[in-house]
Amino acid sequence: MPLDGAILANTVFQSCQLQKVRLPGRDLAGFDFQDSIMTGIDLSGSNLAGATLWRCNLAGANLAGANLRGCRATHANFTEARLDASQAVFRGANLAFADLSHATLRQASFAGASLRGANLHAVDDTGIEWSHADRTAILPTDPGRLAAESWRPPPLDVEE
Repeated sequence: MPLDGAILANTVFQSCQLQKVRLPGRDLAGFDFQDSIMTGIDLSGSNLAGATLWRCNLAGANLAGANLRGCRATHANFTEARLDASQAVFRGANLAFADLSHATLRQASFAGASLRGANLHAVDDTGIEWSHADRTAILPTDPGRLAAESWRPPPLDVEE
């Protein structure tokens, strides 16, 4: 759903359905998206500093290069979200109990962020800045679960 040219100032998005919406490069600082379904949303390069993403479903979202400094994303679902390459910034963000499983986090900054109890199963965390991040009680990759998720049946030998 394109929202190109839409004026979004002072908009409240609580409990909204924003699946596959394209909002790249937008200034959404301080916006309230609490309890919204935002699966597949494109927020690449957007400014979400101080935004409320509490209990949001951002599965499969593109947040590459987004500024999420100081955002409140407790219990948010970032499963398979793209937060990589362009260094998404989560400095000082609250991601307590967030689900980041299978997310691509390469080069992201979580400096000073709270990830207390967050699910980091099978994340690509190459080059992440973790300085002063609270990673108490995080759920790391479970090797058995990852093996089961990665298993593929052998190819069938079909005789002609």
